[in-house]
Amino acid sequence: MAWLHLIPDNSDDIDTFTGTWYKVSTHPDITRDHIQANPTKPWNWKGISSNPNITWKLIQENPNHPWDWDGISRNPSILWKIIQENPDKPWVWKFVSENPNITQENVKANLS
Repeated sequence: MAWLHLIPDNSDDIDTFTGTWYKVSTHPDITRDHIQANPTKPWNWKGISSNPNITWKLIQENPNHPWDWDGISRNPSILWKIIQENPDKPWVWKFVSENPNITQENVKANLS
């Protein structure tokens, strides 16, 4: 990502810094490789958690990152099967319902 190095690492003189890094972190061109190659960048983990390029495998492999479960729950890379296989995770059901991969059939089939 040729432009990533142009964004400053600190926010001392940028009032909208958090918003800037949220937008960078959610950008559809950002992948795990960008994040891993730039560990000193102030990534916004709420944004990364909802980035569709971030996979369940990456989340599992990096449990110490400050993942945001609102974002993970609505992340389109998260499938119903993942939610079913991980009932111990802190899914945010309000946002699971916004996940485009969770269908009405999934919900109906799993009502208690």
